[in-house]
Formats: sequence, C-alpha cells, structure tokens
Amino acid sequence: MVNTNPMRTFRILGILLLAISFISCDSAGTGPGEDNGNGENNDEDGGSTSYSVSVGTSPSEGGSASPVDTTVEKGEVVEIQATSSNSHNFSYWNGDVEKTESNPLSLTVDQNYSINANFNIKSYQLTTNTDGNGTISEEVLEKKSSEYEHGTVVEVVANPSENWKFVEWKGAITTSENPAEITIDNPKEVTAVFEKKKYALNVGTDGEGAVTEEVVEQKSSTYEAGTVVELTASPAKGWYFDEWSGSGSIGGSSENPLQVTVDEEKTATAQFLRKTYSVSVTVEGNGSVSSSPDQKEYKYNETVELEATPDEGYQFEKWKGDISSTANPTSVAVNTDKSITAVFSKAKYDISINTEGEGSVSEEKVQSKSYEHGSRVRLTAEPEDKWVFGKWKGDLTGSENPKEITVDSPKEVTAVFNQAKVSLINISLTSILGTAGSSLPNEVRGTARV
Repeated sequence: MVNTNPMRTFRILGILLLAISFISCDSAGTGPGEDNGNGENNDEDGGSTSYSVSVGTSPSEGGSASPVDTTVEKGEVVEIQATSSNSHNFSYWNGDVEKTESNPLSLTVDQNYSINANFNIKSYQLTTNTDGNGTISEEVLEKKSSEYEHGTVVEVVANPSENWKFVEWKGAITTSENPAEITIDNPKEVTAVFEKKKYALNVGTDGEGAVTEEVVEQKSSTYEAGTVVELTASPAKGWYFDEWSGSGSIGGSSENPLQVTVDEEKTATAQFLRKTYSVSVTVEGNGSVSSSPDQKEYKYNETVELEATPDEGYQFEKWKGDISSTANPTSVAVNTDKSITAVFSKAKYDISINTEGEGSVSEEKVQSKSYEHGSRVRLTAEPEDKWVFGKWKGDLTGSENPKEITVDSPKEVTAVFNQAKVSLINISLTSILGTAGSSLPNEVRGTARV
C-alpha cells in the first residue's frame, strides 16, 4: 500500500535538503589552511599544522647531517642523523634542542626548529718506546689546531745515551733515518732501537786529554786472563793529569803510565783538570781597572774583560805588558799568568781660535807645558792696522785683553775686531791764517783733512 500523504512527503524532502547543505559546508573546510605568519600552516577550523626543521654543521668540514631542511606536520617524529668526516668525530647537538650527544636525534616536531650538529677533530696517541739506553724527543712540525690531532706531522728524534748508538725505528716507522717524521692519522706506536757501543777496553777521560794503550788488540773486545795493559794519560794543552778512577786498585792511583792486569772486566778513567792562572793588573797614572769576572785565578782559556776608568782630568791611553792594545774595554784569554798595566795620562784638549775682522790672537802658556787638563792659557788679541779689538766670544767672554782661560775641556774662542773709526774735519787755512793766507801760493792754499 502506497502512502500518498502530501505533508509527510514534504517533510521528508526538507530533511534531505538540510543534510545535503551540511555536507557541502563540511567539504569546503577540508582544504589546506593559510600560513599564520609564524611558519605554521593551519586551517581556519583548527585543522593540521606544519613546521620547518633546519639542520646545520660546525665546522663545515666536520661532517654532514640528514635531513638538512624539511617541513613536517605538528606532532610528527623526525630522526636526524649526523655523519662525521674521516678527520672528525660527532660531538653533540645544540640550537633549539637541549645539548645532547644522542645520534641519531629523535625529534617530535611542535615548533619551527634550527639545530646544529657539532664535530671535533680526531686526536690520537703517539706511543714511543725505547729498546736499549736512550730517549726520544718529539717535535710537532705541522698540525691543524691542537697537539696530535688528525693529520699532525711529528718529528721523532732518537737520542742515544752515553756509550750507546741508535740503530733503527720499529713499529709505525721502519727506517734507520734519525730524525724521522710520522703523520698522525690514527693511533701510532714507534720504538727506537739502541745498541751499546763496543770497546776494546773501557778507558775514558774526565777533562781534556787522551789515554794511549800500549798493549791493545784492536780487533778484539776482550783480553785473555792475565794480559797486562799499560795506560798513559796525555793531558791536552792547558790541562794536567790528576789521577785515575775506575775498578779496584785503579781508582785513586796517580801513577802515569799505569799498568793494568786484566783478570776481570775493568774500567779506567783518566782525570784531567784545567790549569789555573792569575791576572795581575796595575795602573800608571790616575785611574782604575775593573775585571769581569773578578776573581783571583782563571781556568785555562777562560776569558776576562778588563775596563779602564780614568779619574777626572785624565784619559786612558793604552794597555801594556802581556797585552798591547788601545781598546777599552778589552778581553783577555787567560792561557798563562798575565801581568797587565793600564796607562792613563792627563787629558789634553784643543783651543779653537777664530777671528772676526782683521787681527790675530797669540797664545801664552801660563801653566803646564801643554794643554793638559787644568792648563791656563793667556790669550792676547792683536788687531791689524786701522782695526781695534772689540770683545771675546764663545768659551771666553768680555773685552779684557789679554785674558786667561782654563783648559778643562775642548774650548773654542773668537776674537772680534772692529774697524777703527776716523773723523774727517775740514779746516780752511784761510780761516786760520786770515788775510795772510790769501797771499800764499795756490799749491799751499787748500783744506787740510784730519
């Protein structure tokens, strides 16, 4: 049976139309939202939001990070992986995250992020060993930033102890070159191999000199039991033999030559001492001499510096005796007893005399035979014809003539001469003689100039 009620049909159609309008409005709001100006992309109705994640590295050559730059929706989890270069190690993350060493970094995105992956340059240990008696010194020749980092070049030097010699390097270096260079690009270990020198007999010296052996088998390092060897100590120039030191009865003996019976391994050392000499210094004249170093005796070939200091009014002239020189100070190599004299003499000075105008100056020595320190000299200014003495200038002043000057240093004096002034007076003979003058011959008449 079909329902044909018009009102019921109308209500059903109205409900269907209202439902369709709701569905259309909802579909219009599901598209992408606009950016809110803070890097977020969201809907007007509170739909999905996206953020940017930016990742950098420091230093740039330290390594890389992935992903570098990306945009993800809010709440999404991003895993960021730091990958170090061959010369660096990953250190930590920082930036918009708390400092952490976790790698990879797991990040739940709830904002825009700027993150930095930090790397440190690798460093390695260089282990050095010795085989035998000696040491190894290390010198950094080339490095990038700090000691023994990746790529550092180190020079290793083998330093054998006394009576030992360097043979070769073992380990990370295999060479007999010394010094040798090694590049630190991973942990390294090297060994310096030393071996003891071989001697026919352990004979040495303390000081400068030599020991000769009369009975020595140079091709052998040992002697048969009971072999007698005669040792002769020969001091170098400036040295003298003192005594022997060494095994058993050898030590403390002053015999030279010395005979040694080789009935066991023995050591003999010749002790040489440097000769000492005195340096005697005297003075001639007024002055003093200082010595550096100042001591009573000096070892052979030791150098002493002598400096002569004259008293006031005196000058150093020369050294005489075991040295002949005018150098002051002077150095003396003490290789014998020395006797040296410093000669001082009275200081001598020049007087430079100049003139202004026409005239001359004569010098008369008042004291002393020469212009030594403290001499007094009388100067007399002597003008030429039609000139007069005016004054003294320089180290002597005033118009007194003659005048004395004391020579206690180099002096310069100028005598100033002025041209004599002549007044011209016209005298008429007629005015003097009156009318009688008019009767004089013409050659007599005239004017007299005085």
